[in-house]
Amino acid sequence: MTYVSVGASSRVVGYVVAVVVAGLVIVGAWNQESISYYLKMRAWDPNAPGRTVLEFLRAGKRGDQDAATRLLGTQELKPLITRGKWTGYSLTTLAGTLEYVMSDLTPASEPKSPKTEFVYRGDGAAIVTVPDRSGTEVTYRLLIAGGGWKIAEIRGGRVAR
Repeated sequence: MTYVSVGASSRVVGYVVAVVVAGLVIVGAWNQESISYYLKMRAWDPNAPGRTVLEFLRAGKRGDQDAATRLLGTQELKPLITRGKWTGYSLTTLAGTLEYVMSDLTPASEPKSPKTEFVYRGDGAAIVTVPDRSGTEVTYRLLIAGGGWKIAEIRGGRVAR
């Protein structure tokens, strides 16, 4: 009967593989939250939230209420009708009613790439900054909803007259 002895080198390989696997498990657990945010927020496409805002502004400029409304992720923004024509959105707050007039929100010339910042807290969000018609920066907060980025908040507008 012949015995094959397991050499020390094959045991070392086994230990190395076990240590590498354990290390990968530890690294995965350590980064689990950031990995889940990365996947949930589709951070591999950092320009997507900015494209959503630009598409919203283009729809507003064209007067396409349906296209603009599809890009909203909130029911709180109500259509703003002026002299029988859709002109933007309004939001009623405790402090009063804010109006978001599309002709005011739309920049004089289309920005090449809006400034986008991801928020990796809570449900996660994207903050996109785009200048309005006068050049004042307007901030949009977007959330992932319905398979894509949706505008949840517009930090701008004017108090209703």
